[in-house]
Amino acid sequence: MEHLSHRIERSSLKAGDHIYSWRTAYSYSHHGIFMGGDRVVHFTRDGMLSSSLEDFLDGTKLRRYRYDSKPASVIIKLRGTCTTAVSDDEDTVIHRANYLLENGFGRYNLLKKNCENFATYCKTGLLVVKDDDNEGMAGLSAQVASVQCKVVVITTFAVPFIIMGAVEV
Repeated sequence: MEHLSHRIERSSLKAGDHIYSWRTAYSYSHHGIFMGGDRVVHFTRDGMLSSSLEDFLDGTKLRRYRYDSKPASVIIKLRGTCTTAVSDDEDTVIHRANYLLENGFGRYNLLKKNCENFATYCKTGLLVVKDDDNEGMAGLSAQVASVQCKVVVITTFAVPFIIMGAVEV
């Protein structure tokens, strides 16, 4: 079951896991770091939080984000569910999450600094920042970048055909 959907049972959780759950009809996902026991550290509009696993899931299914995935898997799977980046060891991940819980992760920004960016940083030490010229998609979470790509493709290819179809030549 985990291989295709990333859905896991609570009994298979390990401290340092990057977990997520889909929210509102799979329109977005919420990410956090499982700390062991029943605790999850996650980044929200209200800042850094430590919550019970139950509160974090909020009635949704538990999923594990995958690291060191093959490039083909990353292309095929939904954005915001896996990466080719390699995860650091459990102690390093837990240390980063605890440090950020105490010291913060900066100001939340849905597009540039969100829960997915936080959890990925804890797992890898990699922090993607927005490029200086405000073009491109560097710094966007995978989910947001994916939506932005789809909008660009639809706007670039579909809209001209719709307009041309509406105009009689």
